[in-house]
Amino acid sequence: MKGQNLNLEAKMIKHNLILLFIILSLGIISANGLAVSSNSFSINKTLGTPKTIELTIMNQESFDFYNVQFESNNHLYFTPVNISSGQNKTVIANITSTENFNGNIRIKGTYNNTATSSKTETVTFSTADYEYILDKCSFSIIEGDSVNWINNMGREITLYINNYPYIISSSSSYSNIFNVAGEYYYYARASNYLYNSQTCKITALDTNTYVNNPDYDAILSLSITINYQPTDLIVNFLSTNYSINAGSQSSDIFSIKNTGTNIAKNIHLSSPWIFFTPNDFDLSPGESKNIGFTITPSISNTSQTNQIYEKIITITGNFNTYTKSIFINIPYSVITSGSTTASKTLEELFLERWSFIQAYCVDNPNTDECTLLKTYNSYFNSSNSTSSDEELLKSMTIFMLKIDEFISYQKEQSLLGDDKLDSVLNVTNQTATDVSSVTSEVSDMSSSIYILALIILGFVVIIGGTFILIKLKRHRLIEDSTTYK
Repeated sequence: MKGQNLNLEAKMIKHNLILLFIILSLGIISANGLAVSSNSFSINKTLGTPKTIELTIMNQESFDFYNVQFESNNHLYFTPVNISSGQNKTVIANITSTENFNGNIRIKGTYNNTATSSKTETVTFSTADYEYILDKCSFSIIEGDSVNWINNMGREITLYINNYPYIISSSSSYSNIFNVAGEYYYYARASNYLYNSQTCKITALDTNTYVNNPDYDAILSLSITINYQPTDLIVNFLSTNYSINAGSQSSDIFSIKNTGTNIAKNIHLSSPWIFFTPNDFDLSPGESKNIGFTITPSISNTSQTNQIYEKIITITGNFNTYTKSIFINIPYSVITSGSTTASKTLEELFLERWSFIQAYCVDNPNTDECTLLKTYNSYFNSSNSTSSDEELLKSMTIFMLKIDEFISYQKEQSLLGDDKLDSVLNVTNQTATDVSSVTSEVSDMSSSIYILALIILGFVVIIGGTFILIKLKRHRLIEDSTTYK
């Protein structure tokens, strides 16, 4: 009986030790560096008025963190602190932002890294619906560790590590040993894919020194809305009445002047059918700016002609919202299916296609198509070269936008050189006859600029368009062009 009791006690001690080990293991696994008691803040700040928030930062590791602070940013700041293992520390952060902000900011700290390792991390590239899929992106390793990239894309890819290329055949892999501590950025590009994969970062940590491990950073989600001191604007138009044939467009300008004592921030202009250049800009007190705009009516059938449309231009910012009615007469015309594209040159089809995209995206800026157009614009302005037919087509579309902006800019410059610009900026004190005279002179001065720009545009589009047409026929993409006709 006594032996049985001893055996029972031994089993209980064994089970308790196992349970204690599991609890301690869970505690180690759950430790994940720095954390904040509240990781999301929505802040309204009036420019020029102090604003602070209170944060409690926790050290969940078995070692101490030193020099704990925000990563470098222009939005908020607190004096760096040290936080011992298991300690919580409350800090007061000053909001320093002068612009609206919505994003994440890291809270970083350093610690004495004594760990050693010789493990291999694996990153797998795969695809679905021509989208890259990575099972892992950014992570930290110890110097001397390896990373193995596996290509399951079903086609050859080029892996770039700090912009140095490595070819990985389909169903193959590439492995690299990181013997030097530092930050390594990598991404991939698959053959016949228009875009690169997302760019990810590998942080190789030094040993036996103080390091920052991004995996241990706390993440603060921050939304800052800056309320600017109010100001006043004067807006003057040359004309508010236009007659435009279906399928055509008309361009003009108007002026905005900041007559208040505070800066006018984030001036935004919007209206259906109308594209503005520039948009979303600032004006200092006393500063004025000429705004070019292009009206592209969205008319698709005969019943929409022989009508006058009213479109409201809305201007918003840190001032009273301004609205102006623009009246657009669409003369009668017969619009039949396919009639607008019959017997037209490639140049005309390109221009009509761009006009349609431009008008559509003004009315529907958040659609997938218009978001994609913005992506093409970013791609065109990047260091990537346009090598495929599709990329060339998209690049030429962006080029037409650049020409349109150039014409608006030249028109603005010609107005700045007109002795009667002051009368335009102060049109409320002039007679209707003066306004008509200014309009006539502006038209005469800008006609030669339009002719030059159109000659350049026609030359580039005809040559480039002919090349694209040949290529598109070879790749059996000619049917896609009917979508834009």
